[in-house]
Amino acid sequence: MTTTKTKPARKSATTVLAATLAAAIRAVAPAVSTRHSTGGRVYLGERVEATDGELRITVATPVSDQAVLVPHAKVAAILGTVSGEVRLQPEASLLRVSASRGQWSLPIEQAEEWPTAAEGDLRPFARFPADEFARAVRAVIDAADTESSRYALGGVLLEHKGPHVAFVATDGRRLNCCVVDIDQDTDDGSVIVPARVMHVLLRVAEAAGDEALQLCVVGNREIVAEVGDTVVRAALLDGRFPRWLDVIPADVRPAFGEDDTTYREPPAHVEVSAGDLLSCVRQAAIVTSEQSKGVQFTFTTDGLMLSGRSAEFGESTVTADLAVAGIACSVKLDPAFVASWLRQVDTAAMVEVYATDAESAVVMRHEDCYSVVMPLAAD
Repeated sequence: MTTTKTKPARKSATTVLAATLAAAIRAVAPAVSTRHSTGGRVYLGERVEATDGELRITVATPVSDQAVLVPHAKVAAILGTVSGEVRLQPEASLLRVSASRGQWSLPIEQAEEWPTAAEGDLRPFARFPADEFARAVRAVIDAADTESSRYALGGVLLEHKGPHVAFVATDGRRLNCCVVDIDQDTDDGSVIVPARVMHVLLRVAEAAGDEALQLCVVGNREIVAEVGDTVVRAALLDGRFPRWLDVIPADVRPAFGEDDTTYREPPAHVEVSAGDLLSCVRQAAIVTSEQSKGVQFTFTTDGLMLSGRSAEFGESTVTADLAVAGIACSVKLDPAFVASWLRQVDTAAMVEVYATDAESAVVMRHEDCYSVVMPLAAD
């Protein structure tokens, strides 16, 4: 007696626009890691997803009726060379990809091996317009210190208090903060988000247009950000963050945690175009070196003079025009710190600068964004 073997059922093929799948593959790329158990693979099914154990990015783009795990680099390479529609056909241990004039067979693994996200109750933290969130992140992210032995300094503090959320980053030599108004009624709290994750959220927010970005937390362990069809989930940092409000002089610091509409007379300061000051800082810094990297800022009733000097490269003197002149003092600052903050300010905008003497921190302010830069020792 002979028996007839039944061929396994052929899994259905799906078709998706190459541009749609390519966008999803690019979006999850920051969470792809060859060092994790996922081994450089991405999940393709009712969603596109990647995770490295600490960061998980999900795009709600259905691309296959049969969920499979495929090598991210190869899928990205294929999508970088094709246009139009892409046909995906899972077959046993292969995924057949057809597009334009090409066909590829990629090794796959079953989706049952994909690690799932830890369970936990989501608690709303704050909701922002995506462009407002992106603006706040750009204003502070450069000050995060990913090389510090103080674990908390490698992230951005998000502190929610009353009608405000403060974005704060510091490396101990400078502190950047931006205080944003929100209208969502949620509990006060604070989290420290790794700088790497904030860069991912910045990219997602910048691509979101006029969407809203919702932040939630899972216990004290994870943050979950949802904007459009993308969800980013990541582990939070532990540790104590510096008391950032204490770093900003009391007569300059922002109202935080309360509806403070009381007019306060600002202390003596100068006002200067962000673009003009950035240009002058760059020019003065040309002759500085690693050993002599400070630029002297000399404020007078007539304007601002910036000067640099090093044994290797000589001297520089640059004059900046002030829209408002109100202080007279001289202080040495690291030009890289000043320039990095000014780059995220519109070149035509006016920046307020508060300085008192050579030993005190200098505060730069534009609207609700601040940078506090500690002085360098005089030669």
